[in-house]
Amino acid sequence: MQPKGNQLAVDRIRELRQTTCPIAIQLRSTVDSTNAWAKRVPAASDSPMQAFLAEQQTAGYGKRQRAFFSPAFQGVYLTVRTAVTAPVNPGRLTTAVGIMVVRCLAATYPKQTFQLKWVNDILLHQRKCGGILIENLLDRQEVLIGIGLNVTTRFSTELANKATSIVGGNWVDRNVLVAGLLDELVMGLPHYQDAQFLADYQQLCTTLGQAVRVQVGPDWVQGVAVTLTDQGALVIQLASGERRIVASSEAIKVMTPVGDYRG
Repeated sequence: MQPKGNQLAVDRIRELRQTTCPIAIQLRSTVDSTNAWAKRVPAASDSPMQAFLAEQQTAGYGKRQRAFFSPAFQGVYLTVRTAVTAPVNPGRLTTAVGIMVVRCLAATYPKQTFQLKWVNDILLHQRKCGGILIENLLDRQEVLIGIGLNVTTRFSTELANKATSIVGGNWVDRNVLVAGLLDELVMGLPHYQDAQFLADYQQLCTTLGQAVRVQVGPDWVQGVAVTLTDQGALVIQLASGERRIVASSEAIKVMTPVGDYRG
């Protein structure tokens, strides 16, 4: 059992928020996955945005159902369900949310330097400290925005080689971080297709300028990541001089040089 001060609290999050857009916030001690939970809950008619928070996930997942380590009281496991301007542009939405998350992290932890790995990983010291998962609810014309952050997470030796936590100590008020994330999403989501988000993403993306190997289906595309398209797809220059465009939905795995995060 964790001390009360180390727990998430809906009232505390509401108190800390700076924006006034109503958000229906739900919090559970343990769920399989906040994204999976959000899919099962009916839409709230009186709120344009719903937030699903858990202290622990037993089956947290990221892109392509990869497991996301989600121990109790050590991270932020958040899913926001909302409508965005149709048609949804997944590449632009993912990159924009990446910038919103980094802005919140930079404001909350100003001594740390956060970066992004294409397309949905948050990096600290070249290791993964969080991730983003966008899922469309086509039957409801809504999207799920899943955000997982390793705040004080303690990893096994194997995971510590590629993942890290944001704060080294055992106590931090994660409510401050959650409130900041919700405020950034409220302010940013209506404008997620603005060109500035993509420009900011390219500035913080460690993938660009690197030699990469990207798995697309059974094949690997190898070259140098040179830029992003205006849809958020990765442009890779091959050894032949030809350029190959890979959408985030196509990429199974993105490998960068040894010494960099290679997830």
